[in-house]
Amino acid sequence: MAGPMDGVRVVELGVWVAAPAAGGILADWGADVVKIEPPTGDPGRTFARMLGVQGDLNPPFEMDNRSKRGVVLDLTTDADRAVRATCCMTPTCS
Repeated sequence: MAGPMDGVRVVELGVWVAAPAAGGILADWGADVVKIEPPTGDPGRTFARMLGVQGDLNPPFEMDNRSKRGVVLDLTTDADRAVRATCCMTPTCS
């Protein structure tokens, strides 16, 4: 989707609500947002359970993380920090 952020890559390290919501808006505006989660996952993934939602749906998490690509990295390791640098500098994040 073209927009004012078209061509801009955002590497998001945020969890819970504020940063993921901002990343969702930037993605709406056309940015290529790559969400990096720790191996334990974004705690925001627990919203549905906290709200009593049954099943696989998690509307609050899904809304804040729409239109993003995601990768799980353990940034305490040199190898995964190198992958993070790749996410920042190249078209692919792998």
